[in-house]
Amino acid sequence: MKYTDILVGKRIEDTKRIVQQIFEQNGFKVEWKELYSGKAARGSKGMNIAFGAFAQHYAIDFQIIPSSDETTAIRLIKSSSGWWGGAVGAHKTEKQYEKIVEMVSNQFEKVCPECTHINRADSSFCEKCGSSLLVVS
Repeated sequence: MKYTDILVGKRIEDTKRIVQQIFEQNGFKVEWKELYSGKAARGSKGMNIAFGAFAQHYAIDFQIIPSSDETTAIRLIKSSSGWWGGAVGAHKTEKQYEKIVEMVSNQFEKVCPECTHINRADSSFCEKCGSSLLVVS
């Protein structure tokens, strides 16, 4: 099973809320299976089975993994090969997985470290509280 870990450096409760917001803002329905794991899906599974690659359905499993230093990681898990849609469906599923990993990673880069607001515009400052979004090492 293919998966990707993204280190996000946020508290676990903030990460859970932000993950849900990111998926919902991008058209996914989030279903929590356990406290820190779930599935995000969009499209119709029945239509995908009936019409293959012509009717898109995509689901991705995810886990929020805490560490001892108050930071977290998100594990995005490719939960389907896409072979219901044949070779074209499998290819589209792989590309969709890559797009979701990129989307989640990019959205976390826009999260304000002070108020945890997800900023939409490319900016150096938070739209909500005005704090700097630039990370200084």
